[in-house]
Amino acid sequence: MSDKLANVINWFLSKETMTYNKLQTLLYYSQAWTVAILNDSEEELDYKLFDESFEAWEFGPAIPEVYERFNDYDESALSDAFDNYEFNEDVEDILEEVLSLYGDFSEEDLGYIVRHEKPWREARLYDTRQNVIPLESIYSYFAEKQDRYNF
Repeated sequence: MSDKLANVINWFLSKETMTYNKLQTLLYYSQAWTVAILNDSEEELDYKLFDESFEAWEFGPAIPEVYERFNDYDESALSDAFDNYEFNEDVEDILEEVLSLYGDFSEEDLGYIVRHEKPWREARLYDTRQNVIPLESIYSYFAEKQDRYNF
């Protein structure tokens, strides 16, 4: 797991206690909105929170390294965090907005929402394996949604 990903995880866990599945979904939305807001086109996705890719798992987007780290906590709340993260103002604002927009949803509700969005559905289309959700697909979908969500 990269330091960048660990920093985002620590940021979320310092804000609230949450389940493993909710953490995975908030990581997905954080990456999605960061990519959509801070990049100008699908062809040049230079800015992202971390390099790890999401896979379209049965219950939603997942990063295998996060699963490996937290799989024993699947049904319990995660709360271990360190205050060693540091983000620029744009990223901090995006993380705050993601938590504000999605943080009150239960893990079940978040799973329902994300599984009805185009990037996850396309990655799972005709195939139930754990396919990578292309960053370009994430960018396209969320870039179109920016005005609707006031990002």
